[in-house]
Amino acid sequence: MPPNIKKLVFLFQNLLLISVFIVLFSPNILADKQIISPYFGSIKWNKVNVRTGPGQQYPIEWEFHRKNLPIEIISKYENWLKIRYLDQDTGWVHQRLVSKSRYVMISGSTQILRSNPDNSSKAILIVEDKVLAKLLSCNQKWCKVSIKQKNGWILKNYLWGVYPDEILE
Repeated sequence: MPPNIKKLVFLFQNLLLISVFIVLFSPNILADKQIISPYFGSIKWNKVNVRTGPGQQYPIEWEFHRKNLPIEIISKYENWLKIRYLDQDTGWVHQRLVSKSRYVMISGSTQILRSNPDNSSKAILIVEDKVLAKLLSCNQKWCKVSIKQKNGWILKNYLWGVYPDEILE
């Protein structure tokens, strides 16, 4: 093959490779640039696919298999939300799979659900690590939650799904 044709073939191959790269990865790059104020939500269904990018063309990275798991929404691209989970893994889910209902997960160790926001108040339940609770309200240090139709208070720093300075009425 003449040297000029080899150069043209090489140039064409590189342009093709660059074009494919731009098509596949530019939505993900753009999505990271769309900054939103992070907020907590929850998984709406018992099975939710988490993808590597904002679209069905991206591979599934992992799946959630439990409704109401708290997630942090950290970015948005069109109808896709970039989320962060308790273990700090991130991925993309379609917004129809996410609820604004607030749930929290006990994080770190077994906790006591108390009748009032005070360490000396009556114990209602002993709650194991990773148990889900419906978030009802929060003050400076405590959150009121519902676990199996029992309402009570848990220290906020043992909950994942609420910000340390967040107050909910």
